[in-house]
Amino acid sequence: MDKSLQRILGVKKLDDWMLPGARSSDAGKVIYVFLPNNADPFQEFERVTSVVDPPIVKRGAVFFDAWLVKTPDGEIFYPLYFHGDLEGWRQEIERGATELGLKMAKLEGNKFMVSGGPTFLLTDCTVTLDGSPYELPGP
Repeated sequence: MDKSLQRILGVKKLDDWMLPGARSSDAGKVIYVFLPNNADPFQEFERVTSVVDPPIVKRGAVFFDAWLVKTPDGEIFYPLYFHGDLEGWRQEIERGATELGLKMAKLEGNKFMVSGGPTFLLTDCTVTLDGSPYELPGP
C-alpha cells in the first residue's frame, strides 16, 4: 500500500482491516448514512456527496468502502470516511443526508449511535465487508 495512503487512512499494513470509525485516529472523520431499501451503496454515496451545490468542501476527499452495518432494527448504514477539510466534509455529508431525508450514525467506542434514534451495542449489529460477514474483534 502506498505510504501516503497509509498515513491518510491510519493503516499500518494492508491487512489491518477495521470498521471505519473504530480507530482512535478516525475520530471526527467518519459518518454512517442510512441505506434506503437496500439501494446500491455506491449510488447512494454519489447522491449524498453531490446534492449540495455549490460544494462546501475546500479540499480533501471522501471515501466509500464496502462496509455495511445492519442494526437490530434492520436498518442498514454505510460509512463515509473523509479527510482534508474535515468540517467542510462533515457539513456537506450532513446537509446532503438531511436534504435526502436520510438518518446518520456514528461509532463511539463499542456503540453504534443513530442520530435522533436508538444506540446499539456494535456487537448486536451485523457487520459485513464486501457482502461477507465480518467478525468484530472480541472485548
